[in-house]
Amino acid sequence: AQLQHSWETVVGECLDTVGKTLLQLPQTAQRAMQAHQLLERYSAKIDEHVAGEDHLAFVGWQRRWLALAAEKNWHDPVELPGMITRGIREDTIEPPSRIILAGFDDITPDIESMLGCLTRAGTTVEYWQPEPCHKVSSTRVDAIDIRDEVSRCAKWLRQKLSADPGAHIGVVVPQLEAYRVILEQVFTAELTPDVLVEFKDERTLFNLSLGEGLDKEGVVSAALSLFRCGTYLDQADVTWLLCSPYFGKAFAERDDRALLDRELRKARCFDWSLPKLIRSIKYIAEKKSFKVDNLLARLDALCEILKESNRKRQPGDWAEQFSLSLNALGWPGDRGLSSREYQAVDKFKTVVGEFASIDKVSSRLNRGEAVKILTQLVQSCDFQPETVEATIQVLGELESAGMTFDYLWVLGMHDRALPSPPSPNPFIPLPLQKKHHMKRADIEREFLFASRVVKRLFSAASQVVV
Repeated sequence: AQLQHSWETVVGECLDTVGKTLLQLPQTAQRAMQAHQLLERYSAKIDEHVAGEDHLAFVGWQRRWLALAAEKNWHDPVELPGMITRGIREDTIEPPSRIILAGFDDITPDIESMLGCLTRAGTTVEYWQPEPCHKVSSTRVDAIDIRDEVSRCAKWLRQKLSADPGAHIGVVVPQLEAYRVILEQVFTAELTPDVLVEFKDERTLFNLSLGEGLDKEGVVSAALSLFRCGTYLDQADVTWLLCSPYFGKAFAERDDRALLDRELRKARCFDWSLPKLIRSIKYIAEKKSFKVDNLLARLDALCEILKESNRKRQPGDWAEQFSLSLNALGWPGDRGLSSREYQAVDKFKTVVGEFASIDKVSSRLNRGEAVKILTQLVQSCDFQPETVEATIQVLGELESAGMTFDYLWVLGMHDRALPSPPSPNPFIPLPLQKKHHMKRADIEREFLFASRVVKRLFSAASQVVV
């Protein structure tokens, strides 16, 4: 969080000096940060004489960030292998007697350099891969489309579990993010339909290694919506406040709040100020005998919170203010949390702590800026609830490194999956990326990497289906 914010600040300030603006500053700053990390990992440097306009802009941002880092004594985590190497050479770090690298498909030059230094210092470096399966039976299955393919896989999984309930089964998906939603739908319907019938939020038979964005969780989305509430609300915001299970004692007042929402809709008022909304609710509640005292108390608390939100504060102060605000507004509600919601709330509190940590690299912010940064942090945070050990593991090709199974289905093997299309960083000249064989730089490197992955997958189980 600190690193991302410092790059956003540097890129934003550099653009301000030349009178330019970016529509997507966070995304641009992130790609610039990744470009800097790539150059560090591969000990590469951009030649300004052959660089394009975007490359020169990045060089300016990088120069500014490095100067700021030197001044503040900041270090990007990408520098750690180099720092360890220097420490060993200068005898300030004692090298370990043995290091085992387990399940690596690829090792970057900075790690290779560190390992070379360790070897010269007397460390034994070993590379471990699981024992490959021999006499592998492989099968190819054709499918009409993605849903048909996932459905065939799910039926195969059910068949294998029926025949061998204790089996350890893997499903490897090179493009897991594109498949995730349909995988969850089809696998749940085919393998654990009781989850749908009984409205459970936990799966025990299969586990996806890729989580969703934390902001997609209802309880967290509600917290962000409460932060975004202002002194003026449209009808959709009002309905959300009245019907959300995460606002005040919503469960206890649910019936009267629903009836109150209907009465407010009859007023045909599409824009509400908070004071006007509170007056209208008091009038309707008294006239119709609705018991919504807690709702009114929470709306009064929201008014007070908004009165205190005009001045600029440090991120740590805003983090404390946000936590107090959620308590005052009765978040996350009174109906009790499921295991998934409880874990989401816990993860959200961790992200609020990360937001507070950018105090060291941030100036004072107004409420809108603070909410925007916190929302970006939440959106970039993957949420994967903890579950019991599942029989079926659904993994990307990288997560499956170093693993073996009784049965394995490799899903989504089409012409754009392995090798995957190159995705070079736009801030580093392409010839430089190709020269150093940087990740995702060109199709030749992707082909070599894909060849290693496929060789590994075809020896990871005695039965493999693609």
